[in-house]
Amino acid sequence: MARNQNKSRNVNYGICTNTGGKADGTPCSKCQNKEKQAISARKDFVCEECCEPLTKTTPPSAPVNVKLIVAIVAAVALIAGGIFLFSGRGEADENLPLADTTVVDSATPEPIQEPAEEAKTGEKNGGDDKSHKTSQAPSIDILKYASYDGDYKNGVPHGNGGTLKFKKAYRLDLKTSNGDFLDINAGETIKNTRFRDGRLCGGNLYRNNGEQKSFSR
Repeated sequence: MARNQNKSRNVNYGICTNTGGKADGTPCSKCQNKEKQAISARKDFVCEECCEPLTKTTPPSAPVNVKLIVAIVAAVALIAGGIFLFSGRGEADENLPLADTTVVDSATPEPIQEPAEEAKTGEKNGGDDKSHKTSQAPSIDILKYASYDGDYKNGVPHGNGGTLKFKKAYRLDLKTSNGDFLDINAGETIKNTRFRDGRLCGGNLYRNNGEQKSFSR
């Protein structure tokens, strides 16, 4: 650092303003290009080409290191890609189906007066496609208490991102060794549901008082 400071003190920078040209009548190229000339403090402060006095100016700016900038951008992109890749794997592991996730209602269920509606099959493929989205629910236990909006497969809820809206109170067995459960009130919802072949594996419970709770089964 000290050497660079001493070097800058021993050099003066100037530009040639000799628009009249050199002694032979030819123009001074350094004047035309407005070139900043570095002149040692030990030498006369004149143009190196036409020998006319220079006008002092500031030192030229340091050149931009394009290669360094490109390397930094590439490194940031690589790190961001790695974070995205590993976060995607973590989410996929979280959504794996759990063993024995059958919904059990530990409370006494209320009698159902009307028969459950059957799920519609895909009309676009002649009635053979049963994996499309529909608002009509098949007759499984939890859907006697809540309406379901989400994806179906083979006539039962299947996939991620659905919503359950509870019309009646319901007790959801969490299938833990301690016998934990969730009491869900009418009007509350479970969003971002995870169903596997009709079995509820998890989701986010939104209560009427504004509380939220995530669960897995």
